[in-house]
Amino acid sequence: MKDSCLTIPAKLSAFADPDNSVINLRENNGILNPVGMPSTVVDLPGSLLTSFSHDDGTETLFIVDRLALSAVRGGRVTKIATLPSAPGCAVVDGPMLIVMTDEGPWRACYDMISEQWRELGLNPDFPAVGIEIANEREFRETSGFLDFDDEYSPAGMTMQPGDSRMLNRLLMESYDRLSNSALSQDYYVHPVLAAYRIIGDDGAVLYRSTPVLVSPRGFEIVKPLNARLYTSGGNMSMSSGVDISLTGFRLALRSPAVVDSPWADKAVALELLVTPPLDPVRRSESARVSLGSPDGSIRPFSVRMPLVGEYPSMVQRAFERFDLIAKVAARYTNPFKGGIAPEGGTLVPLPWSYKYNVPYDGRSVQIALAVKSIPETPPFELSLPHTFTAASAALVGDMAVWGDITPVHALPSGADQLAASTTGGVGWNAVTRVTITSRDGRKEIISRSSGGDDNAPASLWPVVAYPHPDATKMEVRITRTDGIVFTRTFMLAPGPDGTVACSSAVDCTPVAVEDNSTAHEVISPLMERVSSRRPGLIVAASASSPLAPLSQLPVSQGAVTALTAASGSSSAWDFARRHLYAFTSSGIYAVAVNSSMSLASAHIIDSRCVMSRDCVAFSPDGVYAVASGDLLKVTGSRAQTVVRSCGGDAVAWSVSRGELWHVAADGTVRVMNPRSLWYVRKGVVPQSMLSSGSRLYITTGTALLDASVESVGEVDVALHSRVELPEPYALRHCSRLSCVMSAGRGKLTMNLSGDNGSGHPHNLLSVDFEAPVWNVVTRRILGPARRFLTVSLAGTVDSGALIARFLVDFGDGRRKY
Repeated sequence: MKDSCLTIPAKLSAFADPDNSVINLRENNGILNPVGMPSTVVDLPGSLLTSFSHDDGTETLFIVDRLALSAVRGGRVTKIATLPSAPGCAVVDGPMLIVMTDEGPWRACYDMISEQWRELGLNPDFPAVGIEIANEREFRETSGFLDFDDEYSPAGMTMQPGDSRMLNRLLMESYDRLSNSALSQDYYVHPVLAAYRIIGDDGAVLYRSTPVLVSPRGFEIVKPLNARLYTSGGNMSMSSGVDISLTGFRLALRSPAVVDSPWADKAVALELLVTPPLDPVRRSESARVSLGSPDGSIRPFSVRMPLVGEYPSMVQRAFERFDLIAKVAARYTNPFKGGIAPEGGTLVPLPWSYKYNVPYDGRSVQIALAVKSIPETPPFELSLPHTFTAASAALVGDMAVWGDITPVHALPSGADQLAASTTGGVGWNAVTRVTITSRDGRKEIISRSSGGDDNAPASLWPVVAYPHPDATKMEVRITRTDGIVFTRTFMLAPGPDGTVACSSAVDCTPVAVEDNSTAHEVISPLMERVSSRRPGLIVAASASSPLAPLSQLPVSQGAVTALTAASGSSSAWDFARRHLYAFTSSGIYAVAVNSSMSLASAHIIDSRCVMSRDCVAFSPDGVYAVASGDLLKVTGSRAQTVVRSCGGDAVAWSVSRGELWHVAADGTVRVMNPRSLWYVRKGVVPQSMLSSGSRLYITTGTALLDASVESVGEVDVALHSRVELPEPYALRHCSRLSCVMSAGRGKLTMNLSGDNGSGHPHNLLSVDFEAPVWNVVTRRILGPARRFLTVSLAGTVDSGALIARFLVDFGDGRRKY
């Protein structure tokens, strides 16, 4: 029988194939060549957090070591700050870095001039801006002389319908003249709600105060209007008219302190928001007239204007719907740099033009407040003045998506924000404390301390509010340097919409700050936060304002561990909407998003669990995930199993190589090529991985590496392949082993062993050789015939080496020496 030759290709294998393994060799056009070691960017401990792409094509990588946050760009390391707690996730929105911590979102911004990242910190706590009354004046109108159609005897107790209608018409005309006259002179005669918001240099709202009810005398129009009937021919049929007198007032701001801080620099404008006057009169109904007992030729009577239900309820609903009905009344630039007034504490009347921004439109306000259901609004507990923290995040096109949400409730208004008037030259300090009682009975206590050397609160606005329906009380304690110690507890109740809790609005006149210290205990600035984590919740926001949620959707019972854009499509895909993937500890979900960034619905794709965001990697042809120990690829609305029972702590995608990195619990790194074949990567043990742009970055605990740029040099490689000999080679003696390869430098060992199915091969050949090798390495073999052959190659070669295949020659059965 003639000699024959068996070819054993040098190729990659399936995942963890016991018969075949490749170490540090990748396949390129059917030939294996050594991988280079990832290049070192910088020696730096820590884990990768996120990255930022600059206009010049360079990238900044953010690395956190314990709590120390650093930025790496071009091999240069810059320490940014120490985080308040361990980061949950992070995104970069334009020049703003947002890191989610237990205390809330922590931020840093990029200064284009200095090319440095500047720490902003946690949610801003700007100097307080007070909303007060600039001045007051009385406005008076009368309905004029009234000549009734009917005559009223001294014993008559009711007014006839025709006279009542005439009186009502004249009253309403007088009432409207008074209101319009006051407003034309820049005065309000009904209470208004007012708040302010701070606008950042990127147009986002940085802060919004809780509204206050501004009114020096409350709802004066709800009180009876007194008038008199006069005798005419023995009966009473004439009246001198009904007088209407209301107190008009103007708004003013108590300017904030001028401060030098990163947040103050970022605040480019303050906008005052004011509702139209809360007019309680219902014009579609008639006034109620009550005739009194005659007194000689005069008979008094009183008139009550028709009201819109219970006006305290109207106030409560106005607090809840403030964002729907309020308008921007005034805008000031650089508010904390002297833009409102050169010095803090100055009372600044609003500019004359503001009245045109907030027109008097009592009827439209009444309609807006009377509607039982309101349009869908952003999640109130996550929106300003509150905020939130999250454990997972993704920027998807023009949208920011957050998962595993924990609300972070806002501090209550300070006493300087609640002050209706102040006393100059008197110092003070104060504590405001709100208690939130959840439905399971847990109590969260949040406090704010405030104080100053001047402008001590002299009175407080009559209605206090906190933007959470479960807030049950707000306690205020003010200590003034003139000896006054004032304490008060305002009991709070939720409004009809269930978004705000506020105190009673029965008496809407300011509360005087008077000494009552002997009757009340000390109110200390306690801070007892209660976590109300919602692990299965996701929220969506515009990428331009990522911390201003537009919608929310509970996706799963388990925690949302990772979020990505959807990849690919399928016949069941809904092309009318865009989609996201939510990877959770209870399954993988597809989330539909409509054009207004509203999270519409979620349906489960696969019930296998993803326990960490490190176990998810986005690639052009699908999203890979380690779920319940299996490696999956998610495309469209389905999940395909790539490898079963592989386990793994992390996966990452290398864009430049088209490879998927898989890190096992023991630190073993396996890499899958585009044909779903694997090799083992040795020499690097990732602590964290981040795919950014076309690069894959890795930290090892001591260094930051770039896996997309490989070093040139010698590499430890190994190749192992066990094959069952087909006919006509089975049980024939092999006579020679050759390796088709080339290498300029290196030392290698080539082995050939065999067995008959036991899996414990007997060594047939072991040979060491050194490069250079430019074609074939051949050695003769002495040994018995075997059904299975195992060929291996191990050692060190230069990064330019090529390994193509092994050739096993078989003789005619006779041993040749």
